[in-house]
Amino acid sequence: MSRAVGTRPRRAALAVVATLVATSAGCGAMIDTAYLLGDGRRHESTEERRPTAEQRTRIEHQATVTAAGDLVLTCEERTRTVERTWQVHKTFKQRGGYDRGTYLGAASVSGLFTMIIGGAALGICLSQDDVSCWHVAWATPYALDVVWSGIRAGGARDPVLVAREPGPERLELGRTPMAQAPAVCPGTSLVVGFATGPSDDDELNGRGGTGPRRPAPGAAALLPTAAAGTFTLAGAPEALAAWTGAGTGLWAVDAEGAAHPVEVDRCAALRPHVASLTGPALASMQRACPPPAQPGAPATP
Repeated sequence: MSRAVGTRPRRAALAVVATLVATSAGCGAMIDTAYLLGDGRRHESTEERRPTAEQRTRIEHQATVTAAGDLVLTCEERTRTVERTWQVHKTFKQRGGYDRGTYLGAASVSGLFTMIIGGAALGICLSQDDVSCWHVAWATPYALDVVWSGIRAGGARDPVLVAREPGPERLELGRTPMAQAPAVCPGTSLVVGFATGPSDDDELNGRGGTGPRRPAPGAAALLPTAAAGTFTLAGAPEALAAWTGAGTGLWAVDAEGAAHPVEVDRCAALRPHVASLTGPALASMQRACPPPAQPGAPATP
């Protein structure tokens, strides 16, 4: 009686393995089936850039965050090339199947299933006299798929570009400055919110009119500290709450009222003040700035 009871879980495991084998195929076979059912084409979009002869020199603002959560404003004079940029939609035709890496990945997965199924069947048959070790053969389809996927990987050919459709061009400042040097900041205050007026990209592409950007109504100011060029969110609840909102930015406002974007790590600036946030502002901050991963902790998928 006890032997029969102890056998049931193992027989159930064999039934699960048999069902898995009967209802699935190896990864390489499934990939080839998908290829035969598809149109044999792959599409991708990439950005392409080409520098022009034009250059722009301007004062750019950055803010670093202190351990106490204060913001220290610094500036640099940077020269950047004006570049033409556009999106290119490319169509590739697969030649008889997918690329080599796809089939090598399929071989790895099928090999893993071979070891799991074969090992499980072998372990059960060795522990039970009335269970045949021929059940190890259930791993055969996956073992054969490893061989098949390896053959397909060896014969895989790179896809051929059959169509290339460039999109409309636009002008943009180069991402890497050609030259830079420390400069005195024209900004006299920092505000959080939105700005009105044309951006650099708008001006380069003739959109949005001319004139400097201005802080939009409702922009909230940070408080200056005793240290020159240093500002704090402490004691500025409106600015703190506003900065948790999507799309809000940090702006340096000069004596003429023009707003200049400030490069800053928003999450690093907000985290020291999280205890002052409540309700929707706290929820928004937690969505935008999840806690940093702890050393040794598994990565979040």
